[in-house]
Amino acid sequence: MAQLRSFAPMPSAMNISTTFLDGLSSSEGSNLYGLSLLTGLAGILATVYAFKSTDEDGVPYKAGIPFIGAWEFYSRRNSFIQEGIKKLGNVYSFRINRHKVWVVSGENARNRFFGSKNLHFAEGYVILNGDAPSLKDIKVNRNIEDGDLTSWFGKRITACLRRDRMVRNLTLMFQDLDQITEKWAGNGQFDPFNDIYNAVFQLTIRAASCREIADDPAAVKRVMQLYWDMENGVSAASRLLGWFPSTARKRKQQATADLYLLLKGAIDKRKEEGRREDDSVQVLLDEGDGVNDIIQFVMGALFAGIINTGIMSSWLLLFLAVNPEWKTKVLAEIREFVSKYTDSTGSMSSQLAQLPPQVWEEEMAVIDLCLRETIRFVMTGSLLRRVLPAQDGEDMSFEGHKASPGTFLAYSVTSVHHDPEIYPDPLKWDPSRFERGEDKKAHWAFLGWGVGRHPCLGMRFAKLEVKVILAQFLMKYDYSAVDAAGKPVDILPEPDRDNLSRPRPVKPVYIKYQSIVA
Repeated sequence: MAQLRSFAPMPSAMNISTTFLDGLSSSEGSNLYGLSLLTGLAGILATVYAFKSTDEDGVPYKAGIPFIGAWEFYSRRNSFIQEGIKKLGNVYSFRINRHKVWVVSGENARNRFFGSKNLHFAEGYVILNGDAPSLKDIKVNRNIEDGDLTSWFGKRITACLRRDRMVRNLTLMFQDLDQITEKWAGNGQFDPFNDIYNAVFQLTIRAASCREIADDPAAVKRVMQLYWDMENGVSAASRLLGWFPSTARKRKQQATADLYLLLKGAIDKRKEEGRREDDSVQVLLDEGDGVNDIIQFVMGALFAGIINTGIMSSWLLLFLAVNPEWKTKVLAEIREFVSKYTDSTGSMSSQLAQLPPQVWEEEMAVIDLCLRETIRFVMTGSLLRRVLPAQDGEDMSFEGHKASPGTFLAYSVTSVHHDPEIYPDPLKWDPSRFERGEDKKAHWAFLGWGVGRHPCLGMRFAKLEVKVILAQFLMKYDYSAVDAAGKPVDILPEPDRDNLSRPRPVKPVYIKYQSIVA
């Protein structure tokens, strides 16, 4: 069983200054502005940096870099938050530029965080994270105003992911996977955090964008490259130093512009030809949405869908590799449904595509247990909200401290998913804990698909993606986990929980496979 990493001691002033300077230097390279800034700040930070005991609201305070804020919230977020909880308690504050942020944890905070209507869901991510691609970054206007964007996006994602549309897409999804796995003929090994992510990219593009791209491998590859350019174009420096002429920000803007032009070209050509397709872009066109709004939707859907599904698909395959009893149970479940619902002719992909939608959504109980436990184990970090002016007299207080409107809240997922009082031996991967009802020991003790006022709108499709990838792979390949030298891995390393977009194992682990079905 993996061991919980010990908390590092609180860094000194000089260490924080060095972390900041190193991060800025590596992010911005030889940028002349960066050199000037480094020269000006180098002597200041080590002497000015200091800890305050409380903020203006009397909340325990974790200080950051003067005038900038908590650099580590972006460079090592999970560690930063867990160290703060250990040192300062279930409620503490820090600054991100001019913004006040409270970290909250525990059951009472959880009930308020997920149950209150006086918290804004989107602003927490848009303002604090700022990593999702936005047409505003390239000065392209949308028809939908910011205040209506969350509601509009929710309605459109629901329309695009209706069950009937997902059923029609199943055959195409398995055809996509067949093309992806062609290179896995015979035997070999691959990095799931590359190859499985590529599969998730393809399936998400299939579901959330347009057939012109989904049917073109070169276009899919281009979108993937632009996606990672946008993801890698976000750094602590680009988030905290909005005025800084960051090369990371320029990289993200260029990738956003290139993806915009790629999508706009496909949509414009379809409109010019008067052609209709059975895809999400057509759903939005039929709703009367403008091209720029459709492009923003596609960008947002790709960004929201790819990261988490890629993480869970990759880790689930690895957990099954080192837990053969669960791998056997999952494989038996899939084979049972194939035998029950298909005619056992044709390719394995065509047989899996014949399974009724209710099987994928409701009847794969063993896979659901394994996926749920994988999410609990891997999903840590924090979820974000912003306090709104109270409209019903609700007092937005946490452990006696009242959060004023405009305050950002970060709820620690680790505080519940790894709570030994709820989940004994929390760093052991054990799907049977959900059969025992461990998640029912406390209210909203499992946060994987959202709870309260903000359930995950893409949950049904995300589950389908994971199950389709898992079923296809298990039915076609026997496999195991190995290290970089090709030696068997029996105990998986911990996830790098500070890597928000791709929390790989802290030591590389690969999938070694042998084809068993042509």
